[in-house]
Amino acid sequence: MLYTADPFKKVRLVSNECLVFYDKIIDFVGKDVLSVLSSGDQFFASLLFGAKEVDVFDINPNTWPFFVLKFIAFRELKYEDFIKFYTEEEIRDIEIYRYLSKMLPCDIKELLDRVYKEEDWDSWLTLLDDMIDGRCLLKRPYSNKESYDAIQKILQNRHLPNFYCGNIQDLHSQIKKDYDIMLASNIFDMWYDIDARMTRDEHVDAYIELLEKYGIGIIQIYYLWGYNRFQSVFEEKCDLLKIPLAYGECSEYVGIYKSKRKI
Repeated sequence: MLYTADPFKKVRLVSNECLVFYDKIIDFVGKDVLSVLSSGDQFFASLLFGAKEVDVFDINPNTWPFFVLKFIAFRELKYEDFIKFYTEEEIRDIEIYRYLSKMLPCDIKELLDRVYKEEDWDSWLTLLDDMIDGRCLLKRPYSNKESYDAIQKILQNRHLPNFYCGNIQDLHSQIKKDYDIMLASNIFDMWYDIDARMTRDEHVDAYIELLEKYGIGIIQIYYLWGYNRFQSVFEEKCDLLKIPLAYGECSEYVGIYKSKRKI
């Protein structure tokens, strides 16, 4: 897999979705989940909420090495150290990295050793303001020590998940396993073509048709931070649920689509 420092392939270290409430809208218990990788927080949330297996996908190959580091950090660090490490400043902590690097696969270690040596963080990471905003921690599956400890215990006897790297447009051809749930975050916002001569309905219909190819029964199809021009369309085609907020005033919505192919 080719990992390159690329401004168009920067990695988010944390999610800005309100994942702590996902178990209120999706039943994960005993389910096999296919999740967008990104920061990895959807992966950890799915396990916390009782998923049987969770595999991941992303168009950006750079998400994988940083996820592997986070997986090892989750398994090896105390809660307080993990929370400090996943802030804008502390991710640069070379001592913590050296400790974790001893447990990394060789190819991942070779890459991250170079990243830490060169300290070219701007080429690899999207360092969000909400990384260091304590309120945003309330949105993540490791929002408190109890949930962190629960995930850490789950990871003790788990291998790294399968990682499918590619464009969601044709990734379904790589996937041979059946899944019960798909978490697609807000991929739609990056997928739809603003220059295409399609109506809002046609854009959403085309996206639904694409995800139907995966044959997965329950799809978290969209995530909205406040109102946008596609909200009314998604409201007609799936269950668009307003979720409680951990903090803030902006309404956030999760779209849940039940596939016609497999329920």
